[in-house]
Amino acid sequence: MVQGKFKILDDLDLYKTLTCGQAFRWGLYRDGKFSYAKLDGEGFIWSIVYNNFLALKQEKDYIYYKSSSDKFYIPQIGKTLNIEEFLHFYFKFDKNITELYRIMEKDRILKDALIHRGIRILRQEPFETTITFIFSAQNTVYNIAKSVYLLSKKYSKDLIFPTPEFISKLKVEDLKELPVRFENRVISAIEFSKHVLNGFNLYKLVNYNYELAHQTLTSIKGIGNKIADCILLFSLDFDEAFPIDVHIKNMVFKYYRDELNLKENRSLTDKEYKTISAFFRRKYGKWAGWVQEYLYALSRKPDIS
Repeated sequence: MVQGKFKILDDLDLYKTLTCGQAFRWGLYRDGKFSYAKLDGEGFIWSIVYNNFLALKQEKDYIYYKSSSDKFYIPQIGKTLNIEEFLHFYFKFDKNITELYRIMEKDRILKDALIHRGIRILRQEPFETTITFIFSAQNTVYNIAKSVYLLSKKYSKDLIFPTPEFISKLKVEDLKELPVRFENRVISAIEFSKHVLNGFNLYKLVNYNYELAHQTLTSIKGIGNKIADCILLFSLDFDEAFPIDVHIKNMVFKYYRDELNLKENRSLTDKEYKTISAFFRRKYGKWAGWVQEYLYALSRKPDIS
């Protein structure tokens, strides 16, 4: 076990970042069970990240860490990073969040979300992120976390996330214990894994522009606008992606209805989704996805739900 501490290079609220709805494997692993968003007795929160077991704890300007390895292979950049390089990469410390705060301070809506300052967008593993958000459709945070845990447990005693090869060979009945609301979500996960095995290179999307990357993902059965934007934002460095789920839809209709000339609060059509998403990209540019996360945080109750 590798242990040490890492000097935080920019504003970070570790706990809020890891439990704000973009990642689902952070919590407490004990006695063969997983409790999402819970800390151990020492105040560490644990996860399996890029195939390493990792525990993190924040104390003021430092992250204390315990890791099963000092090497993290990052497929989307084709490099192996040591743990300090990885933490810099994972928490996007190359992005100066104070620039976002300046925008938020001048915004009549976003200034209220500054109570959540320190939330950062993560760079997660793209294949795992894709399967995770395929499971996320009309599901709760806790059920998504449980689904990912049970799927990983089925694959590996070390809880490493399964490979496309493994998932592609599964049948729906093999995953009946997963708390996924719709059977077609399980089918989509299996079919996407087959798509990867047939030559689809998810990692190469980092070289595309946003429009082409989004179009490429939504052309795959089972991946709609919101799932595609989650994949792009949370794993492939498209900070301009703006996922719209029910929480964000409600915030948009509450605060941006007049600007967007929205008629009524109802399910979004494909055209309306793209109109709203494009509006936020124009308004906030490269920070649109980060704005989405702060709007999401503002929409939630104090407890995680």
